Amino acid sequence: MLAKDEHLAATAVDFSTMARNAQMLIDLASEILLSVSTSEGIGLRNQIYSSSCPPPMIPMLTSMVNGASTNKDTLLACAEEDGLFAALPADCQPIEDHMSELQVTLYECLLGSRRVRGTSPINALVKGRKASLQKTLASRRKRGATNKFVEKKTLPR
Repeated sequence: MLAKDEHLAATAVDFSTMARNAQMLIDLASEILLSVSTSEGIGLRNQIYSSSCPPPMIPMLTSMVNGASTNKDTLLACAEEDGLFAALPADCQPIEDHMSELQVTLYECLLGSRRVRGTSPINALVKGRKASLQKTLASRRKRGATNKFVEKKTLPR
């Protein structure tokens, strides 16, 4: 019986570590997006590699930053159409201060891994509205307001 309790405690520690790592990646990605939007001359790739991200996590950070910056208009249009901005908690106001974190979280929810991980209030809000956000994106794609997913053709080497 004791071994089972120890296993459950170790699993809980692993989940909290995973949530902290996910939140760290979201924070780093939102800092990079915010700094790129406010300054010129420093590209995304330079900022990603000069960040304090652990080397094994750089590919995930790269995909989050590139995806969130490329699909910014689609993500924010889905959030606005779904009414996400009206449902923001009081500690996330004004939205301009948290826009890059929201953008990264929406990317992960709608177009990225489709999992919402992290510990911030914005992550909790997006996680609670994930189904309606995905339905909004699907309806936008059906209407033609958003491009449908098209797999890129790769050329042989």
